[in-house]
Amino acid sequence: MPIRILLVDDQPILTDGIRSLFAARSAEFEVVGQISHSKDVLQAAHHLKPDLILLDIDMPEKNGLEVLRDLKAHASSDWKATVIMLSLHADKRHITDAFHLGARGYMTKSRVGEADVLEAVRSVYQGKLYCCPQSKPVYDDISGALKYEQVVKNTELTSRQLDIAKLVAMGKTSKEIAAELNLSARTIENHRADILKKLRLRNTAELVNYANEQGW
Repeated sequence: MPIRILLVDDQPILTDGIRSLFAARSAEFEVVGQISHSKDVLQAAHHLKPDLILLDIDMPEKNGLEVLRDLKAHASSDWKATVIMLSLHADKRHITDAFHLGARGYMTKSRVGEADVLEAVRSVYQGKLYCCPQSKPVYDDISGALKYEQVVKNTELTSRQLDIAKLVAMGKTSKEIAAELNLSARTIENHRADILKKLRLRNTAELVNYANEQGW
């Protein structure tokens, strides 16, 4: 099935261009809706339940970051918004705010190309975070904190368990971790067992592989 996409932008030249890009690849992408007013996004999103939303930050009435906050706040049991932000801004504040509010991707409009749009949609649909090349220096600066937040949010690991998981992945023993964190070895062992359970992993080797995949 194609990736179902909702376009949200008040500039028809941009959205029409993106729509044509996806239409030329209809086996892979389907635009299920195109909205130009922020007030209509929440209702349309819950009705259409797209796989991805491309959402402009600079919307009239209510900006895209506020819309993103509303989408996350009104997530339902059968659908949660997955959002890529479109923006004229490439500064740290806008990029940080977008990812902290739950965006999975960020693209600047001024220099974004067709290849960037396709890569962004494919990457985010596969569960990855994406930032366009123009904003990547800022993204690289904040990506460590973002990955930390995402792992804690998505796996239900506590911040302490994430610290322990990273140390385990570095090859440290429970005794060494206990000494470093000023905890007992038994406490570390209990955390390790809980970490494997929460991440649905079977052993330390799988945890190390998982950590490498996450870029810890």
